[in-house]
Amino acid sequence: MNQVIYCILPVYNEGKSIYDLLEVYSVFFKNINYENNIIVINDCSQDDSEMYILQAIDKFNNLNIEYIKHTQNKGLGGALTTGFHALKDIKDSDMLVAMDGDNTHNPYLIRQMIAKVDEGADIIIASRYLEQSRIYGLSKFRIFLSICAKYIYSFTWNIDGVKDYTCGFRCYRGSLVKKFIYKYQGDIIEEKGFAATGEVLKKMNYFKPLIVEVPMILKYSNKINSSSMQILNTIYKTLGMIWKR
Repeated sequence: MNQVIYCILPVYNEGKSIYDLLEVYSVFFKNINYENNIIVINDCSQDDSEMYILQAIDKFNNLNIEYIKHTQNKGLGGALTTGFHALKDIKDSDMLVAMDGDNTHNPYLIRQMIAKVDEGADIIIASRYLEQSRIYGLSKFRIFLSICAKYIYSFTWNIDGVKDYTCGFRCYRGSLVKKFIYKYQGDIIEEKGFAATGEVLKKMNYFKPLIVEVPMILKYSNKINSSSMQILNTIYKTLGMIWKR
């Protein structure tokens, strides 16, 4: 039995972007010797996201897509919690990849992440803050806020190996995921908004994992629909979560 790469893809009003992302996944998994389990969580989208998800399920037969639809909007944290609860069959040797469902993250970076797991890493973060990293299509204001968040997280938490605390594109070793789910159970993630990504990292750090980063090219221009992030609310929630933990 081959190792399985599980993928959690939260979706909220992503339209055709989720279809385009799953199309890339389909090509990617045709050229890699791993089983796949793609968990798509539709967080009560109000657009045509579901239509594109169902089209992808019908067309990309090499993907094992598990489609979960929320009946009410639970936010990013709620979608991630649903995804973690769906990992009942994950094994120690498997891997979990989490990324945004808007096609701004490139699945081909998973190859580098797998190599880092093979070298002993437990968490691999696709980082926006390494020398080779690039960001395209994001406003200067959003980039400025991200950099500010980076320094606040680094000052307050100072987790070894981490420069990018908020990027949702990460790979986790299966054995670490199992420990995380067992310890926190129930509402695995308390934060409902975009601060949830930092909470996951902080909670997983309890297990003293080896964390490394790989450079990412973020193509925000690939995102078809506008962002659902409420900037001021996200800042408020993030600051509250940082100081609380």
